[in-house]
Amino acid sequence: MKFCPECGKPLAHAFIDGRPRKVCPDSLCGYIYWNNPTPVVAGVVEWNGGVILVRSRGWPQRFFGIVAGFLEAGETPEEGILREVAEELGLTGRIVDFLGHYDFPEKNQTIAAFHVRAEGTLVLGHEIAEAKVLPPEQVKPWNAGTGPAVKEFLRRRTKGDAMEKRVVSPGEQLVFALYVRDVETSCRFFQDLGFHVSRRDGPFAELRWEDSLLFVVERHELSPPAQPVGNIRVMVSDVDAVYKKVQELGYAIVTPLEDRYYGLRDFIIKGPDGVDVRFAAPLSTATKEGEAESAPVCGKASTHPTSTPQRSNDPHRKG
Repeated sequence: MKFCPECGKPLAHAFIDGRPRKVCPDSLCGYIYWNNPTPVVAGVVEWNGGVILVRSRGWPQRFFGIVAGFLEAGETPEEGILREVAEELGLTGRIVDFLGHYDFPEKNQTIAAFHVRAEGTLVLGHEIAEAKVLPPEQVKPWNAGTGPAVKEFLRRRTKGDAMEKRVVSPGEQLVFALYVRDVETSCRFFQDLGFHVSRRDGPFAELRWEDSLLFVVERHELSPPAQPVGNIRVMVSDVDAVYKKVQELGYAIVTPLEDRYYGLRDFIIKGPDGVDVRFAAPLSTATKEGEAESAPVCGKASTHPTSTPQRSNDPHRKG
């Protein structure tokens, strides 16, 4: 900036608060150009087991970086990065962790970087020329811009730091709430199988299996599904003994006890409300013949040469 935006006079140089500033020489105007850094958000986006790198339009062919962009008025950094993920990649994102604040003096920007997990179909925005998905171990951080954020993401991943902050005990992190027609009947069924009722409150019951929870909620208006809608898996040390006990109790066996190709010995019991129960134990031989060939492969590198959103002056370039 060379001229005062208030009165139009040429700006002069002065030291204010110990820093060189550009100021208007007219004492009646008093304008000071503070040159504050521009806030930018960036995200290391994990999708389908890989990390998405993007190349903005106008960038050299070999320059890729992570998703980044400027904050819009009135939005938080968290809102801003999720918007950028949607605009540039067409994906729905979820913030896993905050990676840190990073200075980018070359562009006078300050970067708030996040680790984001995304789902959906990859659809590149109009400002992105190309995107590629790499396994995390193949991503190499760069020095400037968002590179330090990528380095921090890889450091945490290698060190094994918890990427998602746990706010409850492990057994309460993921709890299934089962809607039932009669809470008494359902509680009796699960108690027979070895569950413990740890809480009752009218139409609600909390059941436990060791450290894990299961909520049972009574809904009289529900009709039983024609077919099972799923099953709850319970791991035990002696599945044969449990199978014998269930037979003695007289509950219907949906799938008999057998060794499975996926490394478990298990069986399934018919549940009273459309959700069955599967008891399982690891096989003594974990790797079955042919199991490696049938295992799904995730995070395979791929390239998507389409158009995507990325501002041309975003600070996430990499050589």
